[in-house]
Amino acid sequence: MTRNGLIKAGRGDLLSAITTYVGALQRARRLARIPTPKPLESTHVPFLKISLRAVSFDRHVRFSMSRIHPAWSVALQRIRISA
Repeated sequence: MTRNGLIKAGRGDLLSAITTYVGALQRARRLARIPTPKPLESTHVPFLKISLRAVSFDRHVRFSMSRIHPAWSVALQRIRISA
């Protein structure tokens, strides 16, 4: 029983009654002996996949700086890292 779950189920009236008479959804769950919902497992895929080979920070900075034109902003650069 979650706020979003009640809204999706069309039970805004129940949510309103809980806040009016009980105060908070957590307290209503506790009084009704309903367990707290477990967080959903994340389906997030990281944008940057880090390769398994170790690259030293100094080597990466030297490579990055060698690709940057002196008159350009660093923000405008796209640096390709070979796998």
